[in-house]
Amino acid sequence: MKIPTGFVISCLLLSCVATAISCGGSGASTQPAVSTFTVSGTVSGVGVGGLKLTLNGGHEIAVNAAGAFTFTTPLPDGSSYSVQVSQNPTAPPQTCTLAGNSGVISGANVTNVSVVCSALNLTILNVTNTGPSQAPAADFQVSQNGVPVNILATPLASLKATIAGPTTDYASYWQNRIQGVGATGTLTAVDAAAGTFHYVFPGPIPAIATGSYALALEGYLLNGTYPNVRFSAVSPVSFFAVTDASAVARRTVVDDGKCNACHATIAAHGGSVRGVQYCAFCHNPNLSNDTQVARFEDASIVAAPMDMKVLIHKIHRGEALVQPYIIGGFPAPTVANPAGTPINYGAVVYTGNPLDCAACHLPGTGSLPLAPGLLPSTARTWTSTEPVANDADSYANNPYFLVSATVQTPPESAVCTSCHDAPYTAAHAATMTTAAGAESCETCHRPGAVNGIDRYHFLSQ
Repeated sequence: MKIPTGFVISCLLLSCVATAISCGGSGASTQPAVSTFTVSGTVSGVGVGGLKLTLNGGHEIAVNAAGAFTFTTPLPDGSSYSVQVSQNPTAPPQTCTLAGNSGVISGANVTNVSVVCSALNLTILNVTNTGPSQAPAADFQVSQNGVPVNILATPLASLKATIAGPTTDYASYWQNRIQGVGATGTLTAVDAAAGTFHYVFPGPIPAIATGSYALALEGYLLNGTYPNVRFSAVSPVSFFAVTDASAVARRTVVDDGKCNACHATIAAHGGSVRGVQYCAFCHNPNLSNDTQVARFEDASIVAAPMDMKVLIHKIHRGEALVQPYIIGGFPAPTVANPAGTPINYGAVVYTGNPLDCAACHLPGTGSLPLAPGLLPSTARTWTSTEPVANDADSYANNPYFLVSATVQTPPESAVCTSCHDAPYTAAHAATMTTAAGAESCETCHRPGAVNGIDRYHFLSQ
């Protein structure tokens, strides 16, 4: 029988392909299958609704109940894995920490990722004795995961009370520790079983205080399994009248929801400070970076403003600033390290649209005019007069390290030049401000004006 030519060619081709597959020839071939494995673990907590986890910054899953979870996206053997919290629980708000959440896949499924969530809640019930020269007192309640906590029997690792005022624009604050090292004042139980307590401050409200003031509580507890993690409460804020007929609240410009849309759970100072309304207590217009700036002999340095509106705008503007925002951090300067720990925010990349004020601002708060009665932001120049040869170190010792100049920038100029920081912009703002500090920014930059802010910023409010 005569075999068709096409049949022979087809057989030869099949033979070649088969040879290449089986013998590793140079023709078409397949690679050995790579084993893949999953990443899983457990979540512990009460009512963890709203919790979201990500794997390697990509695959995200929602975990709305305590128990086991598994990422359905498998990873190749030998690859790295990293599990992170992209959104902390919202019902109720909690802080979550992770263990065993990163490593390398090694021939088996990863099953030991642990996510521990806990909610510490502080509630201010009332504030009394709030007149000038009176020692204020407050009743408050403490609970963990919805269960009242007797903090006299089981003290918190740290619990502080902070008062700031006046609410027209915070000018000063003071803080007392209720529990923890260095506690002062008097703490007594109102109903320990219900988690309610009474605290009397050790000192009075200043005799010169006027208007309304605000009280905030700051506290956290520790979990013995994770001794370096602080499970912190969102600081509650309560307003009270000092000389006003009734309490006048401070303006609200941003809220935690706006911050958490990018930051998952906004927290600062080692995770112990939560609640953006509380941040403004200390980061008021009179605060500059005095205690952390470098202290070198025979030198001067500017302590940058730490006012909330300046700090936040500059940090988020980051790399786009003409003059990088550099402030001293912790630890502060010492004899062994006069430079301290400078933090350069000039490397920060803001991934949003910097023209969209509404991404951070609440409606009606991202435009001109600003609220009346706001204070100027403060920067101070510190100068050391200590001779270099005065001692063996280069640290500017007291009493040689003193303020040599103070610059106060009016509020509208301060907030605008926090982002638009070119020298000519600062010069323009200064030129358009009277010697008494009256600003004329609204003349040209109010919404609807020839160079109104609404022409350049997407105020989707």
